[in-house]
Amino acid sequence: MKNIRIIALLLCIFSLCTAFSFKKKEKKDPTIYMCGFSASFADSLVFITDIQAVEGAKIDNNGFLMNRPQYSYELKTFLESNKGAKEATCLVIFSPDKKTVMKKSGKLLKKYGKENTSIIKTISESEFKFTKPQEEESTDEEPAAEEKPSNN
Repeated sequence: MKNIRIIALLLCIFSLCTAFSFKKKEKKDPTIYMCGFSASFADSLVFITDIQAVEGAKIDNNGFLMNRPQYSYELKTFLESNKGAKEATCLVIFSPDKKTVMKKSGKLLKKYGKENTSIIKTISESEFKFTKPQEEESTDEEPAAEEKPSNN
């Protein structure tokens, strides 16, 4: 009976030691798939990009794409400089699942294709590719206070 207690105690100690000694695997960020869409109320041109896998893009805890405005602005800048699309409203469709992006972009194409007043132009990945925005460096230093001229 005494041997059974000792063996059971050793098993418990062994299992506790091994359970806490395993290193946790580092969680890799999933690949985010994106598609850009642009339409203008003043023009009949509608632009849509190919679905792209963007490495380094992240989704926050609320399900929003981090740096989302920068991706939209990147597309807007490209369209203004290369396609002459002024005052276009740009949006980015994103998801870790490529099929979800395909479904949502398909709905937009279907909607704008039905109207027969829009000219849909596709932008290939070789023409335009989303890039991960650089993360801002956070500094704990406060900016130096501006010196006020003395009235002496």
